[in-house]
Amino acid sequence: MQDYLYTYAAFTGLVAPYTKPDSDRLSDEIRKSAIVTALDHIDMDDGAQDCNIWFKAALSSGDETLLAGIVAAHSGEPLVPKADPTPVKIVTSNLLDPDSSLSATDGHDVEIQAGQLITEHDISYPFEIDALAARYFVPADESRVSNADRFDVIGIPGGDPFVGYVTANVAQGETVIPVSETVFAYLRHGLSLKFASHDKVYKIKFDDPVAGTLTLFEGLEQAITLGDLIHIRRVMMENLQVAKGVERSLGDLSAGSSGLCANAKLKIRYRCAVAPTESFVLNFELIYSY
Repeated sequence: MQDYLYTYAAFTGLVAPYTKPDSDRLSDEIRKSAIVTALDHIDMDDGAQDCNIWFKAALSSGDETLLAGIVAAHSGEPLVPKADPTPVKIVTSNLLDPDSSLSATDGHDVEIQAGQLITEHDISYPFEIDALAARYFVPADESRVSNADRFDVIGIPGGDPFVGYVTANVAQGETVIPVSETVFAYLRHGLSLKFASHDKVYKIKFDDPVAGTLTLFEGLEQAITLGDLIHIRRVMMENLQVAKGVERSLGDLSAGSSGLCANAKLKIRYRCAVAPTESFVLNFELIYSY
């Protein structure tokens, strides 16, 4: 195991009236982060005002940076016990050809807060993913989930770097975007992008490295300006319906259909059609080949 010591003073994001970190919330934040090495436990010493964070092994320099960011942003607010999970049965059928490599995660859960329309959950894998899908079953009488709710699974290349920038002003509604040549080197990791100026993820219809442009499937939601920075995204599954009472296998598991580079982050986004009146936890499982 490896210990990482932080004094209480390092938790600069504490929100009044909380004067010290909450170990349960901090553990939850670390486990939901992109840190690859597994957390073992956290020791708190109120007398010395020390927080010892123990991992199963030493962290990489990148993960140390992520941990420092989590510590700095931690609010200290006690973690509210999770609501009862929504019953979800994992579908057992093999979705890939028997000769293909198939792995299923141990399952994930997303806590949907009362009054919250969108919840996001981040996970990552230390290897390259060739194909990805999700599967679950929600009982027909589960009142906390709507058939109109949706899943998105978005892949974010390691570290979520800016891969380039816009080279000219572009008006709202336009589909052709002039970009720096650096963007084209990253398109193997994804077929979508977002701009630093707003959160919309746009699908790329085709690219023209000679002209230095990308053509989007839809027009810009808002105008962008020269120098606007670009992130590449891989929308692996989008707008997936949460059908109650029906076993669901979601996503295309054909070879190469959802490639994602090693150590990329997956952002699981759950969108409620109507904000729930009570919090609940939805469990689901991802399936991948590599």
